[in-house]
Amino acid sequence: MIRRNRMLTRRRVLGAGLAGLLPAACRPVSDAPSGPTPEPAGPTIGDPNIAPLLVASPGDSEIARPVLVEFTRQNPSLLARWEKVEGDFTAVLEARLATASAPDVVRVREGQIGRWRHAGLLAGFGNDELFEQLPALLYAGARAGTFDPDGVPWGVPHYHDAMFLAYNSAHLGRVGGRVPETLEELAGFARELQARHSLRSPVSINLAPKANANLPWWGLLKAAAVSFEQTEAGVSEAAAVLDALRAMVVEDGTLDPGIERPDYDRLADGDCAFAIVGAYSGPRLQSAGAPIAFAPLPGVSGPGRRSVCWTPAFALASRPQPHPAGARLAVHLGSIDKSGEFWGPRHFALSGSLPPAYPGLLRDSSVSAHFRRWVDPGVLNSVLEQAAPVDFLWQPWFQPWEHRCQELVMDAVLGQTEPVAAAMQMWSDAATYGDSTDS
Repeated sequence: MIRRNRMLTRRRVLGAGLAGLLPAACRPVSDAPSGPTPEPAGPTIGDPNIAPLLVASPGDSEIARPVLVEFTRQNPSLLARWEKVEGDFTAVLEARLATASAPDVVRVREGQIGRWRHAGLLAGFGNDELFEQLPALLYAGARAGTFDPDGVPWGVPHYHDAMFLAYNSAHLGRVGGRVPETLEELAGFARELQARHSLRSPVSINLAPKANANLPWWGLLKAAAVSFEQTEAGVSEAAAVLDALRAMVVEDGTLDPGIERPDYDRLADGDCAFAIVGAYSGPRLQSAGAPIAFAPLPGVSGPGRRSVCWTPAFALASRPQPHPAGARLAVHLGSIDKSGEFWGPRHFALSGSLPPAYPGLLRDSSVSAHFRRWVDPGVLNSVLEQAAPVDFLWQPWFQPWEHRCQELVMDAVLGQTEPVAAAMQMWSDAATYGDSTDS
């Protein structure tokens, strides 16, 4: 018999204090996946007589539409519209933010939030009482990705995810069925699958340069390192990760680094056995009927200590004339709405397979059952609980430094530089960027 979690409403959050938040449970709206909400009796989406609030995002609007309809149902005098920004999202939004054509709410990713905050393109959320209690409800990594180092909120989480080792259980069964816990075991399984079962590149890790943080290799560094700091142990473990990747690419030929065309669909098609991906990709990987499951990342000398996480967030644009309901819309999308429910986060979890930023919501019976199709909810919660965001996320120089790290990683993985030298250069470059900003 499943016991329903007690309701966690905005009233309880604001009135009970931190003691009342434990164990941070969330009341499910229903045991069935959330579907489209009936159109409200009042103003409808697209009503020409009401100027809608605008949410700008690189993602499509279909999944978000029911959340916006629910926002209007709860706020009959307000409308909201979701705009999918085409092209280079960062460049397009930087040209629009802080202008009259800026959206009211913008969905930001790592590499953007710190930069836009320092550039004055985002507005903080002020002293809303909800944000005094929100940190206690979030995973630590989600908190670190939306509240700056001084504890000021700049975003409301859209979702919260981390890097996992996804594997084809049929292929894994051919090498004993035990999930690899170290990079050495992963490399050994890959060599066996290549030699005995004709898998050309049994491991796929997308190391191709990206607009945002290159999370697969960040994930491996996080899994290996005691702490990502310029210490002897930190350099040694980072170098060991790079050396393990180099051996799989250059010596064994068992790792596809995804330089020309990253393709996780190879895992779904059965062409490879292991990939490092986010939990949100489970349904896509299972779409071809392959037996895909998720496990924590392997470490260097033992099981990975943690993973790297990321938390896309809804932030407020620093508009010349901000809409007074902009913050209400952002909170509705990513937190506790006007009715006291986690309506938006629950819908995005069930309809978009986006892991929630709230551990209490992951205990919701419907949400838990949804993710159980490809990852044990206990494993998902454990990884999200321990995951940490990429380093220097809030620094204005994060993005150019991270792109420089991508070059160092590729040079090391392709055997063009020594792994130890590449690892040491990461910290050296961070210090250089920091000094140039301070001066």
